[in-house]
Amino acid sequence: MKCYLKLLTYVVNLLLIGISFGVSYEEIESRVKEKVRNEFGSSVKIENLKVFLPKDAKSWHLRNIEIRLKEKLPKGTVAIILETPKGIKKISGTLSLLWACDVPVLVDTVRKGERIYPWQVSFERKYLKTCPRTGVPEGNEVLNYVALRDLKKGEILKLSYLRRVPLVKRGERVSVIFRSGSIEISFYGEALQNGYIGDRIRVKSLNSGKILIGEVVSEGTVLVK
Repeated sequence: MKCYLKLLTYVVNLLLIGISFGVSYEEIESRVKEKVRNEFGSSVKIENLKVFLPKDAKSWHLRNIEIRLKEKLPKGTVAIILETPKGIKKISGTLSLLWACDVPVLVDTVRKGERIYPWQVSFERKYLKTCPRTGVPEGNEVLNYVALRDLKKGEILKLSYLRRVPLVKRGERVSVIFRSGSIEISFYGEALQNGYIGDRIRVKSLNSGKILIGEVVSEGTVLVK
């Protein structure tokens, strides 16, 4: 799954039943987390809430909390409305947020120049300040790329770390698999075109010289049906 930035501003009014006597940071934090969870579910987590409460806030009454944030952005604000002996007082705070992102993660170390294989990439959910646009394709499409540098196990993979390189190069010897029903014959051929995974290219049989058209199915291998 991909992450889409939605410039939607959510204004959440946390209305309290009755009046609570005495205000604490723990109470505010608990109520803010609860409301954010109710509105956004598991798509966001609060990393940190910064609110400064004066010492005499213990005798004040909590009337309302307003939360303002933009989806997929790492910061939000909190407005705490308090009733004091001198009237209504508003205290501002800030939220640091982590958003759920489905990102490609390497499950194995890949050296510079090595090709990326599908089993080496796992799309996992991570909570990050912003969801990166990795551009990495899913499935066999990743076979079309090699690493531009050493890549570590557990690293989030990005397209900028990779270079697109054909699985079959023109003029190279390739393995040709001819398949018709239950019959399968393997022989060597010469690629007459560059090819990426799924491409149909022309190959010439080294035995007969016949020109065939087949599909690139792996590195150096063409399937003819």
